[in-house]
Amino acid sequence: FKNIEEVQRFVEDWRNFYNSERPPSSLEGLTPEEYLRRSA
Repeated sequence: FKNIEEVQRFVEDWRNFYNSERPPSSLEGLTPEEYLRRSA
């Protein structure tokens, strides 16, 4: 990374992908956001 801003963008993009797009098998194939909505 060239600077802290690049790191912050990378981490934010990864966090969004992890929570919104990547369905883990441990949550019945749902993303964490979908699982929380279903549980509420």
